[in-house]
Amino acid sequence: YSFFPLSYTYVDVSTNQTNQNFTSKPDISIGGKTSVGNVTVRYTGTGAYLGVDREVISSSTGLFTAKLPYNWSGKIEPSKEHYTFSPANYSLAPQILSTTNKNFTAVPERFNITGTVYYGPAAFGVPLENVVITYVEGGITKTAHSDVAGEYILDLPYGWSGTITPSKTGYAFIPSTLSVATVLGDSTLADVEGYRVLTFVSNGSYDGEILETSKGSGLGGTPNTNGNFIRIGDNGSKQQYMGFLSFNTLVSGLDPAAAIYSAKLQVRQYAINKKPFSLGNCSNPGECDLNVEINSPYFGSILQLESADFSDASGLDAGIVTPTLVNSNYFADLDSAIFGDINFAGTTQFRLSFATATDNDSDGDYVSIHSGNTSTVANRPVLQILYYVP
Repeated sequence: YSFFPLSYTYVDVSTNQTNQNFTSKPDISIGGKTSVGNVTVRYTGTGAYLGVDREVISSSTGLFTAKLPYNWSGKIEPSKEHYTFSPANYSLAPQILSTTNKNFTAVPERFNITGTVYYGPAAFGVPLENVVITYVEGGITKTAHSDVAGEYILDLPYGWSGTITPSKTGYAFIPSTLSVATVLGDSTLADVEGYRVLTFVSNGSYDGEILETSKGSGLGGTPNTNGNFIRIGDNGSKQQYMGFLSFNTLVSGLDPAAAIYSAKLQVRQYAINKKPFSLGNCSNPGECDLNVEINSPYFGSILQLESADFSDASGLDAGIVTPTLVNSNYFADLDSAIFGDINFAGTTQFRLSFATATDNDSDGDYVSIHSGNTSTVANRPVLQILYYVP
């Protein structure tokens, strides 16, 4: 309760004083909400209530309130490091009613988050201009652009976290995204490298599978080039399936100085039967691998698939297919040692086979992948090459 008058003052009292009465009034509550939590809110009394102050901390959801004397007057002001508030404060005339409408909107301090985009390896220091840097702030998609020095600046609020994505037509970026944990001040992000992209889709006329003539013969039977899928693994008769992919990798006008940064083979699963990725003893390194070999311009003596391609020993080890599916696709990052064997003057072929030809049971253990004959273009095998010109 509060009492009125607040007090009586006496000087040299010489007679009885009567009617020295006080009227009581219940205290009031004055509060509101801050748009962020854990804000210090100070109540500073003025006039008759000078020195009648309070200090509270808003909850994690921003709610705050303080008990004050009836008829209190003064100022309410929020504060929190790295924030300003709108309004900055409330100046209140004498208050006789409780209220919860003294709300404050927090405006975070903003900082510069910078980075640089390079063409090719960052170590070469060649900047890449006009790269679009995309990010989301407050549910709104925003963009910035790299300048002639490859540099970009993002104006971001204190506490922001999220992902930024670089993009430019005809380029792929390493890394493809950058994650920002929490903005606490000005900072510089990791360098981004941009590479030109070559994308090749396999030619279904020369894709296919070859089944071993008999268990352990090491010889290929009649090629199958007409199907929408290619089997790799073994069948119930313990014969091995090998898959073949053919790409027209001819690139007219490619700068002879072009250097390959990466090459990736992508194939989409059509179906899987039993356990092809467990044909061998997987505790022994390499026994369960799905291997990729390369030959240019092709395996055997002609572009068309032929039985002899099954046993052609001239192919080079190019990589291993990762057995984990990503959006229904398998990927193989090709070894840099074979980059020079990608034939930019014609055709490049790949042979896919498991390191262990058969597990010697009566089940067919094979994975089927879409071939270049499949009607949906997005399901066809893809060879993607990232390169730059020094």
